[in-house]
Formats: sequence, structure tokens, C-alpha cells
Amino acid sequence: MQKIDWGIIGCGNVTEFKSGPALSKTDHSRLVAVMRRDGPQRD
Repeated sequence: MQKIDWGIIGCGNVTEFKSGPALSKTDHSRLVAVMRRDGPQRD
């Protein structure tokens, strides 16, 4: 069976404690990227 690669937009608690771990532990699934929804902060 082929693996599914996942990317998540948003780096909050849901990603860190709920969605991210579940996706990374699921058979034939791989979490490959996590990105914040806001662009880089400039001063």
C-alpha cells in the first residue's frame, strides 16, 4: 500500500497534541510538513 504524505497549516496545540501525533502514528501515513499560517514576522 502507498503512503500518504500530510502537511498541516497551523502550529498550535491541536497540531502538537492531537492531529500531528495521530497522523504520524497511522499506518501508511507520514507527517512531512508543519507550517504556521502567518508569514514571517518582520520588525
